[in-house]
Amino acid sequence: MARIISGIRHPDDIVNRGERLVCKALRNALPSHFLVFYSVPFICEHRVGKLVAGENAFIVLDQLRGVLLVLEVKEGIIRGQTEGDQRVWYQNNHRLDTSPWQQVLGNKHSLVNWIGDKLYGDAHHFPISHGHAVLLPDVHSPIRSACPNIKDEVTLSWGTDRELAERVEACAEAWRMGGRPEPSDQAIDQVRQLLMPDFVYGDTLCDRIGIERRDTAARPDACRPLLDFIGNPRRARIAGCAGSGKTTLAVAKARELAALGMQVLLQVNNTALCGFLRRHFDTVPNVDGSDVNKELNTNGSALEID
Repeated sequence: MARIISGIRHPDDIVNRGERLVCKALRNALPSHFLVFYSVPFICEHRVGKLVAGENAFIVLDQLRGVLLVLEVKEGIIRGQTEGDQRVWYQNNHRLDTSPWQQVLGNKHSLVNWIGDKLYGDAHHFPISHGHAVLLPDVHSPIRSACPNIKDEVTLSWGTDRELAERVEACAEAWRMGGRPEPSDQAIDQVRQLLMPDFVYGDTLCDRIGIERRDTAARPDACRPLLDFIGNPRRARIAGCAGSGKTTLAVAKARELAALGMQVLLQVNNTALCGFLRRHFDTVPNVDGSDVNKELNTNGSALEID
């Protein structure tokens, strides 16, 4: 039995009848070395630089052969005909934007380019064999090649679940690239992990520091306790990890002293931070952030930031 990875709890919950039939058949009849991903959304960049959203109905990973298949399901009657000087396609009398075979080919290219870019920084580098097919659950007559890109290997019809599993295995074998080294287990596993990642957003130390910095900036009085604690000594040293609010405190102190009419000189040992401070105080009188590589001085007093 194949493993189904999907946001749908059970195949019976799939609204599309054809996709529901396919999902049940693949789960029940494919061997356990197959991983089946259902309804995988993607976003790709169009040729003109615009983002386009799409969806792969089924992605099948044959972990034994090292082959990735992108499958598109089209239930009902599929018809292709020539209207004027244009070839058009219909599904149950509904006109399609393109042929099902062209659609699944485009989806496959988007997927393999994304995986290649993620793994190797090269959209054209893909570690395992890959192919595509259109599944026609309501077709039981022999498939005749009506176009050069419509072949038996990429057009699957079947009667029983076992027949579909055999057709999918034959499709994977047909797309298996000969004359090249077999993909390593590591390469296959890398593709698998990209398709079924485990991740958490918003739970790192960086995230928590970012929240604190945002909340601190939103509340002008957030630094008040520390500013009061510093008081008016001629020297003070503040230490803390990156993102803990040292610069925020220095900026608040500089603004406080400038508001009292003092000339404030901010000196830091970081060129990028110096540029940020210059922009931050560009409209604030009495504050100069032009020097780097020294401690922070305020009119004879110093607040040293580590």
